[in-house]
Amino acid sequence: VLQNLGKAERTTDEQFDELVIKIERQQESAHHLQKELKKYLHALEALSAASKSFYSAVEETYEAEWTEEKNFSENLKTLWVNYLSRLHDKVVDPMLAYQASFPTLKAKINKRGRKLMYYDNAKHSVDVIQMAKKKDEAKVHKAHEDLSNAKQIYLRINNELHQELPDFHNSRVTFYAQLFGDLFDIENTFHGEIAKVKNDAQEDVKINGIQEDEKVNEAKADAKENGTGGQPDVPDYPPPEPPAEDNTHITPSETPEDHHDDVNVYDEPKSPKPKEEEKEDVKEVTEEESKKEEKPVYKSPASNQPVKEAPPNLLYQVQATHPYNGEDVDELSFDTGEFIWVIPYENEEEQDDGWVMGIKQSDGVKGVFPENFTRKLQP
Repeated sequence: VLQNLGKAERTTDEQFDELVIKIERQQESAHHLQKELKKYLHALEALSAASKSFYSAVEETYEAEWTEEKNFSENLKTLWVNYLSRLHDKVVDPMLAYQASFPTLKAKINKRGRKLMYYDNAKHSVDVIQMAKKKDEAKVHKAHEDLSNAKQIYLRINNELHQELPDFHNSRVTFYAQLFGDLFDIENTFHGEIAKVKNDAQEDVKINGIQEDEKVNEAKADAKENGTGGQPDVPDYPPPEPPAEDNTHITPSETPEDHHDDVNVYDEPKSPKPKEEEKEDVKEVTEEESKKEEKPVYKSPASNQPVKEAPPNLLYQVQATHPYNGEDVDELSFDTGEFIWVIPYENEEEQDDGWVMGIKQSDGVKGVFPENFTRKLQP
């Protein structure tokens, strides 16, 4: 209080005060880094769990007959465990130890402040006794003895801090150099090993794909040799009927440009064929009809022709109330007013709420679409 009032001398040390300010800034920086490091580790742990779950699902898709190894999920799990463990040993633990140094220094700085106050108080007591009109030699001796002890204690701790604070402040450079060096080395090693495992997995997937293609090609070749191949696959939904045949003919003297739809031109009479030729013609017609019968009743219309006949598995019919552009290959795109036949999903588990499967009447394209873009028509 007397020092604040200017009635007692205050010992000042500007150099020490600057060191204390540097230490406080150093502590703030370290605290911020520790806080962000903790967030970073939590995010890595969450990513590790997500990676384990996802790649386990990827691995479950591998089938028993696939020949290539499928243990990359376990390899990734091991890499994540080692990665997080090394981060704790080389980054987290050293950072915690570094943070623990600040409270010790701050306690010693506060102790120096108290000893400085005792020292200044002892000096003030000596000054007061010496200025007294009646001096008591015993009190004077005791005051000087207290002053000497207070000064000795203060100078000892002050000198220690004048050496420790600059050393600790300068050590931050070497500490962070080691810390960040270990961090970057750990991450480079981890990401390199992750890339190697995924590259190996990618090669395995390619090999599985090539082997599967070879099996399919061999099966097709065997089926062709045995006379069982060559039949087209039946589409999932019936296509429209083929367009009606055009019975209009053009005579040799006419050109396509001279021909009009409103003029009926008939073929010239042809001379009767020999019976052998007629038999061959009948045989060829029979073979052509049998091939037509073997073809599926429905197929995707050519050139996006409209579909005239509803599919046999029709549920109901809708009309588009708003235009929609499909965002995926299995989604329909349509304009307002288009008609769509709604059919059941082949696999009901794949159906999402609000989405239905349908066939556009305008071009016969099949796909899924949002039901709320259409209105249901009465049968």
